Amino acid sequence: MNPKPKLEIRQKKTFPLFLLASSTFGLFRAYSTGFSEGFSLMVILSLIAFIVCLLALIFPAIVITPNDIRVMILWGITIKVYPYYPEEISIRNDNIYINDKQIVSIALMDITIRELREFFEDV
Repeated sequence: MNPKPKLEIRQKKTFPLFLLASSTFGLFRAYSTGFSEGFSLMVILSLIAFIVCLLALIFPAIVITPNDIRVMILWGITIKVYPYYPEEISIRNDNIYINDKQIVSIALMDITIRELREFFEDV
């Protein structure tokens, strides 16, 4: 019994790593001043950026199964599910279309169009 194939697509690591570096710098700056200026807006924004970059590094942004495409928000609360039949799928200009309706762009994702087309051919 073979399990159904599933493709998990993550974001490219460039943006989350930049966000990690900038949030770490913001937290270090707040720590080095000894929080003398109080619990500032920079500390709050740095903590939010730190959490978002960790979530982007850990969780997939898109999960494709033979029956549907799931687009996930980083917090993991919201998942949009797009059911499809294999003949309805088309890949053009770094975008995935179902019945000529754009579902998701893979321009900032860590996958190539060739790998994506191979997955849909196997399904």
